[in-house]
Amino acid sequence: MSQALGFQALVKCWVVVLSALLPWQLCLASNDGADVSEAPFVIAYSADPAESITMRWYDMVVREAFRRLDREFVARVYPPVRSGMLLEQGQVDAEAIRPEGYSKVYPQAVRVNQTLLEVAFSVAVTDPDLKITKWEDFRRKDYRVEFVRGVEPLEQILSEYIDEDSLSEVSEVEQGIAKLIAGRTDVLVDFRGRMLLDADDLRLRGKGIYISDIEEQVPHYTYLNIQYTDLADALAEVFAQMKAEGLFDLYMKEVRQAFSETGR
Repeated sequence: MSQALGFQALVKCWVVVLSALLPWQLCLASNDGADVSEAPFVIAYSADPAESITMRWYDMVVREAFRRLDREFVARVYPPVRSGMLLEQGQVDAEAIRPEGYSKVYPQAVRVNQTLLEVAFSVAVTDPDLKITKWEDFRRKDYRVEFVRGVEPLEQILSEYIDEDSLSEVSEVEQGIAKLIAGRTDVLVDFRGRMLLDADDLRLRGKGIYISDIEEQVPHYTYLNIQYTDLADALAEVFAQMKAEGLFDLYMKEVRQAFSETGR
């Protein structure tokens, strides 16, 4: 996958830099009786599991994995830019879900070599004849392409195929859609799930906005600080076991059901 995307550098933040200056931290002990005062193993989450399907799923996965390893951890929520810096400095011990190639940017990050999930992207256009189903379709074209700021590692992927003066960013999908409709851009790129959700919320279907998926997906992993290389190997083995047992899929099904029942 990394060869297909041709990464030369990787990943900015999922959030604007300003938000990284004011991190909101949430402690979630893996064992309610754990004494977190004695330098706990800290995993940085990018969102509160109570508010994010992906992070709720990950929280279930990693808690079971650490239970099997007979270890404890504390989860803290940080904006992704800040968590990357903290991992590099050794102030957090792991980051929950980061894209392939993350250690190219943060050399102190060691990958847990078992894919957690693969992230899909979609494009929105106003020209039904403009077909983009793979990253290579952007190459040597005159498309004016926009992406939603903070989507990691989208800017790095697109910059491999698109000239800098043809690439721009917006803060949210709605703003990008408005620019598409106004003819100021040709293509908007974002996470598949959010693109489809926002298209429904904005009642765009059937109104001249065409959405299609990019076939190549980006694998994501857990990364640990380099001092925990042995733990990274052990965690990869446990993740593989859990996958084989069907727990990854089972947990996702349970989480989606729980969020559906609460109306989220």
